Amino acid sequence: MKATHLCFCTVAIVCTLLGQAESQHAVMSIDLGTEWLKIAIVKPGVPMEIALNKESRRKTPLILSIKDEERLFSDAAVLLGVKHPRFAFAYMLDLLGKTMDNPAVELFQQRFPHYKLVAHERRNTVLFEHPSGVKFSPEELIGMILGKAKEYAEDFAEQKIKDAVITVPVYFNQAERRALLHAAEIAGLQVMQLLNDNTAVALHYGVFRRKDFNATASNIMFYDMGAGSTVATIASYSIVKTKEAGYVETVPQVSILGVGFDRTLGGLEMQLRLKDHLAKVFNAHKKTASDVTSSPRSMAKLFKEAGKLMTVLSANTQFVAQVESLIDDEDFKAPVTRAEFEELCHDLFDRVGAPVEQALHSAQMTMDEISQVILVGGGTRVPRVQEELRKAIGRQELGKSVNADEASALGAVYQAAAHSKTFRVKKFIIRDGCLYPIQVEFQRERDSTHDAVEEQKKTKRTLFNHMNPFPQKKVLTFNKHFKDFGFNVNYGDLSFLTPAQFGFFGTTNISEIGLSGVDASLEKHLSDTSSFKGVKAHFKMGDSGLLVLDSVEAVYEKPPSPDLESTLSKIGKKFTNLFSGSLPDTETSEESSQTDAKESEADEPESEQKSEEEATKNEEKVQKDEKVVPPTTVKPENVTNDANKTAEEKEEAAEPQVVKEVLEANENILDLVAVTAEEFKDSVELLALYMKKDKDRAANEHAKNALESFLIQYQSDLGEESFQAVSEEEEREKIREVLSEVGDWLYEDGSDTTADVYNAKLKELKSLTGALSARETEFTQRPLALKALKDVMNFSEVFLNGSRNLPEEMQIYTDVEINMLDKVINETKDWIKVMDAKQRKLSPTVRPVLLIQDIADKFTALDREVKYLLNKAKYAKPKKPKAAKNESVIEEKIETSENKTTEFPAADEEEKTDTEEQPDILQVAPPDGEADDAVETQELPPIEEKEEELTEAEEELDTLDSGDDKSTKTEHHGHDPDDEL
Repeated sequence: MKATHLCFCTVAIVCTLLGQAESQHAVMSIDLGTEWLKIAIVKPGVPMEIALNKESRRKTPLILSIKDEERLFSDAAVLLGVKHPRFAFAYMLDLLGKTMDNPAVELFQQRFPHYKLVAHERRNTVLFEHPSGVKFSPEELIGMILGKAKEYAEDFAEQKIKDAVITVPVYFNQAERRALLHAAEIAGLQVMQLLNDNTAVALHYGVFRRKDFNATASNIMFYDMGAGSTVATIASYSIVKTKEAGYVETVPQVSILGVGFDRTLGGLEMQLRLKDHLAKVFNAHKKTASDVTSSPRSMAKLFKEAGKLMTVLSANTQFVAQVESLIDDEDFKAPVTRAEFEELCHDLFDRVGAPVEQALHSAQMTMDEISQVILVGGGTRVPRVQEELRKAIGRQELGKSVNADEASALGAVYQAAAHSKTFRVKKFIIRDGCLYPIQVEFQRERDSTHDAVEEQKKTKRTLFNHMNPFPQKKVLTFNKHFKDFGFNVNYGDLSFLTPAQFGFFGTTNISEIGLSGVDASLEKHLSDTSSFKGVKAHFKMGDSGLLVLDSVEAVYEKPPSPDLESTLSKIGKKFTNLFSGSLPDTETSEESSQTDAKESEADEPESEQKSEEEATKNEEKVQKDEKVVPPTTVKPENVTNDANKTAEEKEEAAEPQVVKEVLEANENILDLVAVTAEEFKDSVELLALYMKKDKDRAANEHAKNALESFLIQYQSDLGEESFQAVSEEEEREKIREVLSEVGDWLYEDGSDTTADVYNAKLKELKSLTGALSARETEFTQRPLALKALKDVMNFSEVFLNGSRNLPEEMQIYTDVEINMLDKVINETKDWIKVMDAKQRKLSPTVRPVLLIQDIADKFTALDREVKYLLNKAKYAKPKKPKAAKNESVIEEKIETSENKTTEFPAADEEEKTDTEEQPDILQVAPPDGEADDAVETQELPPIEEKEEELTEAEEELDTLDSGDDKSTKTEHHGHDPDDEL
């Protein structure tokens, strides 16, 4: 927390508002963890900031409770979960994209036996069966939590938000990522990117240290132990050169080189073991015949106490765990030491170093190449974890320079601002790594010209290897298929996973692709002498780490017509042969070599360049372009090359024409059965129904609280002296009867009704008590208002007398202005005298004639006249006494110089200096179509103008001192004669 605070103090994030406010919108990030979620926002005028929830906390428990069709979130859901564990749903992130036969589901059921899990009839995925009989999928429950997170962000930003970057565990596969996107879509969020949480931490670390990086790579290891898992990441930081739109710039870049993880090592497993230990200790005391493990409510109480115990033991060596009325009205109290805790989790601590070794092996590096190891996540606060980590890395120093809880959310919101069109951030390139290799498997067909009988051969081609960078595109060419065919997309070699990790992984089949239209395309194009170049499948792995088949197309080459070759082209060929000395059959040999190449061409994936990949190649190109080449004598080879180049440019018109035809591709997802449109619609409607109920319930509670507060407050007010002074006993008694009647109704028949009924009752009560409340307000506030009016009137009289007595040479007011103020003062005096006399004759129990609003109007009128005269005095220039011409000029210049010098406030100068030193790493982008120079920063013209005027005054004084009469006359030529007198 301290490091992040220092970063925000040293690095300013300035948002400059441009255009209309409605054209701008905020963006958000959601750090979705196993136990907690953190929300961050960026909006115009507000830098990267953690959004607070309803309890004003910076992190929110990832839990949802549903009881009596009422949803509760955050701390309220936690409290309900202790009393009714089956009504609260938590720790379900690991169930996304899982089928019922996955070991992760079995482990979840062992940890939380009070949940009833059933299988989806069609998809065989996990469903939570609520005690009411309603079934919820993990996607629906997480979608509800994401919707609440969206509500928290909108309340904090005070505007609507729809765009978000959501962090995801790096070990999530394709099915799990699609399931999370499905949950976000149910919540109505537009996901800009699924960002790996370890990459978000690495980005946050680099954004505030961009000046510390250079061309030499700096390797940092981030060790993140959260509630549910542990991840070790090796990130490499460097400065690279990029070239965009002809402009070369150097920008920082972070590359993920290696990742190691353990999906079940975290604070949750430690907390569960402490819970079981406490249950065992209680049963050993035999205070009751009941077994505490048989009561879900009692175990929920012990689980909550175990979490508190683990936190305290991280800073203390012992603590006393205590739970009131654990079971059968028996209290529980037992001391627990840190040594006992470490003994319970000794096998877990032995696994601390495994992710480090896996990350180093993945990156093919050693610890000598790692400059620093930085701790992230709440689990790293356990002393024994840090001790075992020091042994694993062979160092004593562990970095704690990032916020262990909020680094991921802040890094993700920076990426959200980079994706948004509203903001413009300083570029920071991310080259993430594909954790799981992906390959394509297909049947290779061979023509009868090669074999007597057509045979098929099973072939595999790797699209993305382990830790290949993404986002990027790949193209796979099938040049031996001449009819409709299909291929499978599967995971590649997963031997780097441990048996436990592979068990959680699920199926290795991703999808099955069927292509149609190949036969018809060949019949259409081969009849016109076109040559078949194969079927190209375009794959894309986007920012979210999801593999998508963009398109599939058949490619043909159509030879050029001989008539298209111009005479100029033939002359160019002869000119080329003359200088190159090539033989006449060179073209034939090239065609032959091309034919051989076509025959030997294999089905290999080709990489399409994307902006992220172009960074490295552009860097090499820029470096080559920047080399200084000394002038040399032109050699014959150069003449030949130029001639060849000229000939090639002239032959462009005769090149073969490439023809592409899009083929139909039908994709069948194999790793997780997709959700149908009807099922998705039902989920959205279910979420909308619960949201409507929540809003109606909140409105009812607000209206009920308002009515109840009015009843209690007014019953108390009727006993106050001020109310008794302005009312008769009969009137007060009538109001008491009505208040009592409404109160009885509120706590009996009206305890559960709608907001409209409550508001109608409140309106009736206000109508009944309105006259009395108005009289009481006038009675108590009128003396204060009169006193304020008399005070300003006295000040106005003093000001008026002073203005009248000014000497003639200093008088700046006209007679009309002075007489107007005198008139207003006299009218106010007369009005107060008349109205005050009328009011004194009236009883306090009747409507007053001297109202506070009338007093305020008189106050405003008098104040307006005085302020007008004061402002005139502030900017008026008094008349100057008569003096010699030259002396008058000199005195006037000196006085002007002195006055302008004193107008420089030191605080303003310091403020300007501070503003100039703050680098803008985030600002609002200009509207589309406007140039960058349309972004204008707010200047401080008074300071610059005063400096220039001061300089001119000094020059004029120097001229006068030198005795240049001509210059003096020129300077004062054209002045107003009144100013010279």
